[in-house]
Amino acid sequence: MLDLIRRTLITPKTIREMIDIINEDVRLQGENQAPELERARRQITSLERQDANLRRALRTARPNAAERIALEIDQVAAEIRRAVAKRDELEQVRTPMATSKRFIQQTMDEMTGLMKNSALDTRVAWVRDLLDRVTVDGREEHAVAIWRTASDDGVNRSDSVSSWLRR
Repeated sequence: MLDLIRRTLITPKTIREMIDIINEDVRLQGENQAPELERARRQITSLERQDANLRRALRTARPNAAERIALEIDQVAAEIRRAVAKRDELEQVRTPMATSKRFIQQTMDEMTGLMKNSALDTRVAWVRDLLDRVTVDGREEHAVAIWRTASDDGVNRSDSVSSWLRR
């Protein structure tokens, strides 16, 4: 069965289909992250304003107030670092995958190796991760894949496949 799947599904056409699905997931992720990215940017601007106000206040503060203001500056600085890290994470642009003959052949070779050399559990899990279902015609020795489709729900669905393909 797995050999039939390998022979009929690990083809340039199916690799291109898989890449199209992954690229659609990348597009959806970008759309879903846009509002969160804008919130992170606004938060940084607000925190930087707070920091500037606290530093102005520190210049004219009395000694007992200066200590409290210095603590506030430290807290705001920590919040800025967290907000900047979150913004940077959201700004990491996942670029769509390009298809070249060399990349497709390399992917086919790696997938074939996985299908031939991995433990049965690994092979079955891999097929389940990629495909919604496989219909096999034993008489004509042909397998038809129904790929998992991209959707707004569970956009990270292809992370394991995508990371495997991108390495």
